[in-house]
Amino acid sequence: MNKQVNIWFSAVMILLVTCGAILFAFTDVMIDTLYGNKRILLIFVFAAYSIYRSMRLKFLLKRKD
Repeated sequence: MNKQVNIWFSAVMILLVTCGAILFAFTDVMIDTLYGNKRILLIFVFAAYSIYRSMRLKFLLKRKD
C-alpha cells in the first residue's frame, strides 16, 4: 500500500513540476515579480527537481518488495 502511494505521489509531483517549468519558460506568468535571473533559476530548480523525482520513481519501481 505504501509503495503505491509513493508511486502516485511521485508521478503527480513530476507532472506538476514539469508543467510549472514549461509554464514559466514559455509564458509571461508572473513576469512582474519573476524576471531575469530569478525566473531562469526557478525554471532550472523545477527541472532539476523533476529529474530528481523521476530518478527516485525509477528506483522505486525497480525495487522488489
